[in-house]
Amino acid sequence: MKELAAPAGFKINLKGFTRDVYLSQYWLKVPFSITGWGGRIDPSMLLALAFKTGASWNESHLGEPYVDELIDKISLEPDFQTRVGYYHELQDWFYEYGPLINVQVPKLVALSDKIIDYRLPMTMLPQFKYTDKIE
Repeated sequence: MKELAAPAGFKINLKGFTRDVYLSQYWLKVPFSITGWGGRIDPSMLLALAFKTGASWNESHLGEPYVDELIDKISLEPDFQTRVGYYHELQDWFYEYGPLINVQVPKLVALSDKIIDYRLPMTMLPQFKYTDKIE
């Protein structure tokens, strides 16, 4: 992220914290942060949690009635093509006015034949509690 932002003139000084420290001391309390959201089952759920006015996980503190209206339309629309059209409208708004930089990190998992029962959770955060190693 730091290297990607440099050519645009942004100087980012990164500070890393364990998840518990970040969420309890910095999340929603700093003007700029990087948060991993992992996988979500339905994009409309993510949009409602992250961008609706007053939403509990609204990290950007966005309060935009037009965005709220589109998120509601997306959540309620049964017709696939109409819903896709609402997503496009929302995407256009975020392209022009959005309060965030979205960086997608590819999911990479490499395992040895000696590792068994590894499960990648929906959160995309590595979980090794069910994993075992064959000696």
